[in-house]
Parts: sequence; C-alpha cells; structure tokens
Amino acid sequence: MTSSMQSTAAVSDLQCHESQAKCCPMRIERGPDWLLVRLDGDACRDPAASEFALADGIWDALRENHARRVLLELDEVDAISDDLIATITTLASRIRSAGGLMRMCGLSENEIRTLRARGVANVAHYHSRAEAIGAPKRPRV
Repeated sequence: MTSSMQSTAAVSDLQCHESQAKCCPMRIERGPDWLLVRLDGDACRDPAASEFALADGIWDALRENHARRVLLELDEVDAISDDLIATITTLASRIRSAGGLMRMCGLSENEIRTLRARGVANVAHYHSRAEAIGAPKRPRV
C-alpha cells in the first residue's frame, strides 16, 4: 500500500441534501491533494436519483474540503447509465472550469468504450486508485 493511500482519512458518508432530489450515496475520503469519491452501485440504479444532485453533492464536497482534484471510483457501479454519463460530464466541466482535475477508475473496458462513444473522452480513466492518484497527467488507458 502506498503512503498516499495509507494517509487517506474518511471524511463522510454523504448523501445529497437537496429536499426533492435524490442521488447515489457515496463514500468520500480525503487524501493528499485528492478527494476520493466511491459511488454505491446499488443505490445508483435508483430511477429517482438526480444526476445534478450527484454532481452538486460531489462539487459541494470538493468545496468543503478545499480540494481541486477528485477521483471518481466506479468499481461498485454495475452499469453506466445515461444519468451517470450526464453527471460525469457536468462534474468534469465544473471542475475543469475551476482549474481542477477529475479522474476515474474501476470501469470495465466496455464501460470505458461506452463513455468514449458518448463523448466523455476528456476524463482520464485508470485501472485503480493507486494508479490514478499517482499517475502523470496522461492516462495509460
């Protein structure tokens, strides 16, 4: 285990605080220079979940933790839905416009192809958390 992984501390188990919108529960950890966000795959299948609520929840966590880099860990998500694609696109755009960096890890090759086919080519994907947070600017995938 790398020292950056050992020093990550749990920040919170967060659910969106919007009164009429639901989002995927997520586990958020703060690591050196990174906010690590792991989505709960079962909850992400909820058809009532709002992609904007999820993007807003992650954005709020970035601001609260004074972080500019986020790793979206998707290995517990069974399928990439249109709503999740919209969330990734929205969030990546917000983070980039604020001078930040977003990376993803944990997707299968088919899911990566789905994202690329849908135009989400501007978010780097890595095989693991360790690879993503320790990698240079360009992804290996």
